[in-house]
Amino acid sequence: MQSRYQISVGVLILLIASFLRLWMYGELPPGLQHDEIFNAEDAIRLVDEGDFRVFYESNQGREGAFIWLLGLFYLLFGINSLMIKFPAFVCGLFTVALMYRFGSQNYSRLVGFVASAMTAVSFWAIFTSRVGLRAVMLPVIVLLVLIGLSSILRARRAPDKRRSALMTGVALGFAFYTYTASLALVPAYCLFVAIIAICNRSLIRRVWLELILVAILAFVTALPMAYIVLHGQSLRRAEGIAQPMRLAMDGNPEQLLDNAKKLIGMPAFVGDPLWRYNVAGRPLFLLPIGLLVYFGLAAALVRARQSPLNAFLIGLLLFGLLPSLLTIRAPSFLRSIATLPSVMLFVGIAVSQFYMLFKRRPYLGWSLGILSVAFTCIADYQAYFVEWTTSSRTELPFHYFGEQERLPYRIYRNDLRILARYLRDSDEEIVFVSVPNQELDPLVYKYANGPSAEELHVVWFDGLFNIVLSPQPTQLFVSPLSPINSKHAHWLEEQFGTENIGRILREDGHLAFEIYQLGNRSEYLTEALASASAHPVYIESEAGSLLMSLPAQFGDLLRLHGIELSRQAVYGENDGINIQLYFEALGSTDASIQIFMHLVDQAGAVFAQRDYLGVSPKHWHPGLVFMQDHFVPFFDRIEAGEYILKLGIYDWRSGMRIPVVDGANQPIADSLHVAKIEIRDRP
Repeated sequence: MQSRYQISVGVLILLIASFLRLWMYGELPPGLQHDEIFNAEDAIRLVDEGDFRVFYESNQGREGAFIWLLGLFYLLFGINSLMIKFPAFVCGLFTVALMYRFGSQNYSRLVGFVASAMTAVSFWAIFTSRVGLRAVMLPVIVLLVLIGLSSILRARRAPDKRRSALMTGVALGFAFYTYTASLALVPAYCLFVAIIAICNRSLIRRVWLELILVAILAFVTALPMAYIVLHGQSLRRAEGIAQPMRLAMDGNPEQLLDNAKKLIGMPAFVGDPLWRYNVAGRPLFLLPIGLLVYFGLAAALVRARQSPLNAFLIGLLLFGLLPSLLTIRAPSFLRSIATLPSVMLFVGIAVSQFYMLFKRRPYLGWSLGILSVAFTCIADYQAYFVEWTTSSRTELPFHYFGEQERLPYRIYRNDLRILARYLRDSDEEIVFVSVPNQELDPLVYKYANGPSAEELHVVWFDGLFNIVLSPQPTQLFVSPLSPINSKHAHWLEEQFGTENIGRILREDGHLAFEIYQLGNRSEYLTEALASASAHPVYIESEAGSLLMSLPAQFGDLLRLHGIELSRQAVYGENDGINIQLYFEALGSTDASIQIFMHLVDQAGAVFAQRDYLGVSPKHWHPGLVFMQDHFVPFFDRIEAGEYILKLGIYDWRSGMRIPVVDGANQPIADSLHVAKIEIRDRP
């Protein structure tokens, strides 16, 4: 009867967890984000090209396990958003199920129920189960390690202990292939062993061999990743956000101490400040339930000597918070994901302590547990499915280069899913689309659109600095996240044959894309390019600088038709050079093309530069014309004098420059001198 009861409760919890992870599955989060796309692209290369790696260097570096899992789901579902999202759903359900098993077997049915049910309904666990990021794998592995350790402690027969040690060691080592925060498992395991050795001599004599075996197997399993960690590759992602740690090492611990205070308040008082992963500032739980975390932690501390698994949970909590402690924007729920099992179990342990206080009225303890879960479910459902979802209606200022956190719809690109749905019914053969990221946004569109993504030729560009034109009539879609630059806005006027033909709206009623019909503009383009081609450019030769007439061709990729430069005399500080470039594409390319603009002195030393190309080369086509507003900022003061502005094109992966070629397609230079710039001292 007890077994049937436990199974029934477990199934009910899993059903609730499944509902909260599948409800509005295609709509929340509103779309895919770029981090998910990096994982998916690596998974496809893993399957199609056999590109298996322990550690994937792109996107600042990522451990490989989640990408291997994505590869499996790519085989099952093909290229679509389900391939990206479903692995997280599976990991989320496994976390709920394993929490129930571990809590029930090692504490009580009440602890197992509360811990797993809180995992099923809490914002934190729901969120990570609906986003295709690698962090969601870590709680699963942590719980497997905990179950393995408890099996070692409970087993009486040597073969049973050996089997448990084998499973636990492999799981502990495998954790390092999931997420960077897995490093917390090492000191947590050491604390667990130390508590047994110091406080329970009889137990250590019985399991010391198995504990050593776990450590050896974990080390062997993790050895490839350990090599990468020792060479610093896996820590590159943290380097850019580790300011609190660097300041503390320099003798300024204020930011580190502030992070510590925030992390202490994370269960009930302070929340992740980023809308990307949370209702900004919202703590993990409502205040009364958050207080149960502290109470459960205190109870675990008291019983750590008698129950070494409590020591592991405490160590996991303390060391699992280090990634967020040492980096910016604490408390970070994602960087603290290793602590999720400890936090949920501490809530269960706290409730069980109240149950012990009311032994004569056990229903009071169960009532407290059920109420805690019910209130969390109601509050977190409201937070995720209503408040977080509709936060995009609060239109905060958007800074393209700024640090201000973007709201969910700016990260999870549902506008591209809506565009994909709109274009499926389009009769156009080619369209132009302005987006904030012309390299990654097309991939989000591809996964949102599935196999039909390649049926329509879409030219992607960044409207903040570019506009794409064609002699033929074409539709142009402009995102409010990347509006057309004021320097190019005249091309959207009626006098140039452009007509505003409608809008595409997001589900919340806000603008996703403005739609323009670009008319036949060959006459206007010819006139504009002819005017811009009058600007003189030079190439370097053994005989000195030689005047060259435009257009100038770079390999078989691009033709520079013209240049406009409003100011050739600029100030040496708080200023820059603004230049308009007119290019014609000669065809698409998979090469990683970039345009560079260097301000150099007579000796060739670079004093300012900007490398930028705002139109994705993968989506060029012959005859396409684009104009780029290329600004070269001065970040440091430049001494007064005469300088040269150089322009060139290169493949940023190989570092090779694309040569300027003559009429016979023979290389004649690797860059152009496009202007002499006079730098003046600011009055």
